[in-house]
Amino acid sequence: MKKLITKGILIGAGLEFLVKFAIFLSSEISRKPKFDEPRMDCLGGLQYVIFIIIAILAVLISLPAYLNLYPKVRNSKWLSFLTFFALHLVYFVLCLPLIWEKYSSYLDFLALTPCVFWIVWVITYWRIRKISN
Repeated sequence: MKKLITKGILIGAGLEFLVKFAIFLSSEISRKPKFDEPRMDCLGGLQYVIFIIIAILAVLISLPAYLNLYPKVRNSKWLSFLTFFALHLVYFVLCLPLIWEKYSSYLDFLALTPCVFWIVWVITYWRIRKISN
């Protein structure tokens, strides 16, 4: 079970970073620079750093899932659900006002939330519940 949780965290974080990297590259390729203007980009790598920070944050808020190694938590459906998703729900709720206030497109929403990680995390949760039953 420990290997399954670790594999879910690592696969989710890796896929999250790769998808966001692909989104960033596709937006950069579609924006063609003009040859007249100088290319002065002081914060050129900031997007990569933000993607890495969001992937690391997704990993850190997933660590309570290791509490499922204890039989008392593993046997309770609600405690198991809370160890997997409580901090993710808090992160999502804290991001909602920021997203509604500043951003208007869905692409910005996908950039701020680890959606791919959450999909992998739900699959990992269902596999753990299947094993524990």
